[in-house]
Amino acid sequence: MRKTIVYIILCLFVFTSVEVLAPTELSAKGKSAKVKHRKKTKRTRKSADVDKSLSLLKTHFPEYSNMDYLSEMSFLQDIAYLDEDYNRSIFADYELRYHLVNNINKWLGTPYRRGGRTGKGVDCSNFVSVVIEETLGFRFPAGASSQSTYFSPIKNMDELQFGDLLFFSGSKSKRARGIRHVGIYINDGMFAHSSSASSGRGVKYSLLTDGYYTERFRYGGRFTQSNWAVNLNKSKINPKTETTSSLAGEE
Repeated sequence: MRKTIVYIILCLFVFTSVEVLAPTELSAKGKSAKVKHRKKTKRTRKSADVDKSLSLLKTHFPEYSNMDYLSEMSFLQDIAYLDEDYNRSIFADYELRYHLVNNINKWLGTPYRRGGRTGKGVDCSNFVSVVIEETLGFRFPAGASSQSTYFSPIKNMDELQFGDLLFFSGSKSKRARGIRHVGIYINDGMFAHSSSASSGRGVKYSLLTDGYYTERFRYGGRFTQSNWAVNLNKSKINPKTETTSSLAGEE
């Protein structure tokens, strides 16, 4: 009789344990199944759209399409004409403007690559460095922060002129001092740069009126007779011997 009672108690205990544990186990399996089948969302990064950039160029700098009759540049030999206005932008010359835009357009669509300086990839400051070297014929360092130190700041956007460099901070806070990005101003609020933005990575034209750039713009810098042209003969590039730093300022 005693054995029978013990047997009944054990059976009741086992039955109760199964009832309590089963829902917990099923719940755990349910959670596990959800986690297992959860899809990871990957951030997509688009490449810079060349056609879109050319459309912006046509809209905001229509003069470019009327400049294709110009012959090869001789501005390096004839640059003394700027003596009349020593602080005038070097890019007041229309042939030089055409030359600059042509050099920029060769790079359109090139992927963004930190520290890059070739057609396989280029960052913002190296893009500016190479284009200025190709256009003006003298070595210009890389590194957005370093580049900004060569100019007297132009803080008013309304005073920007063709060929001015644009310097941006990495934050929209007005207290942000560090320069993290650089581009080349063209006309009518449009500028060229190598962007690391996921909405379009690589060399392209963008607008300063885009809230992102308006908030981060700090100042511009101008190439003039006084700060560059007088040193052309001393700083001309020898492609066989000269190399340039690949320090990068980034968006």
